Amino acid sequence: HSEYEFFFVCDADSMAPKGTLERLLRKALHPENQDIALFQTRIDITHAKTRYADFQRIGATIAQRLFFSTHQAIFNKQISFGHLCLIRRYAFDLVRIPLGILSHDIWDACYLDRIGFRCVFCPDVTTYDEAPSNYIEDKTRSRRWAKGTLQSWPLIYRKGISLPLKFYVAQGIYIYLSQPVFFFWLLLGLISALDNHQLISFHAETFREFPFVAPKLAWVLFLTLGAVFGHKFVTVRSFRDFRDVLKENFYSLILSLNNVFY
Repeated sequence: HSEYEFFFVCDADSMAPKGTLERLLRKALHPENQDIALFQTRIDITHAKTRYADFQRIGATIAQRLFFSTHQAIFNKQISFGHLCLIRRYAFDLVRIPLGILSHDIWDACYLDRIGFRCVFCPDVTTYDEAPSNYIEDKTRSRRWAKGTLQSWPLIYRKGISLPLKFYVAQGIYIYLSQPVFFFWLLLGLISALDNHQLISFHAETFREFPFVAPKLAWVLFLTLGAVFGHKFVTVRSFRDFRDVLKENFYSLILSLNNVFY
């Protein structure tokens, strides 16, 4: 469709509020943005009727408010989500990704970057999507996403792709690889405990004396917990935000442990 200058990508469950395209087109037509081929909207989760879907709604909000906005501010470019984005047609015509690629959005962004076009994240333009309502649905989707994401590893070594895009690719792969690494870490701890013939050991004084007996280890514990869970609290702007972050931390911990045994 060479007669069109832009196209807007939707999934079956995508929802774009009135005025979305107008706001994106204003950005795309601005003279200073001619090197941007893809304008990615912020995607919030809607119709989150189950507890599991609501947990994902909170996680998506935190991720985009904290991580994606920060990455955009630092690198001035971002990866594509694959939908709910406005794409410059003539730039996209120049992209030729290999056949059989599952997560084409990753390759699209990297190949556009290689020919001098940017993908950007637009946190001020909000669109909506739905999320799986339960764990089994989510695992089915995640298994498909994992295959596509892990398939993108050659992009890390491909010439002409900028360091920020290689970082995004490596980060996506790390998210999936971290769970088997976590599993083997737990497994090694279990083997170590069995070698010492002391699988479970607990003393009532442990937590009371810990900060005084081993203050360095205590600081390691507190800093680790702060890094893993506490960083999300910088997104808090209201009591509802505070409640949502607590809820997301709780569910994400349970699910991470469950994924290890899954």
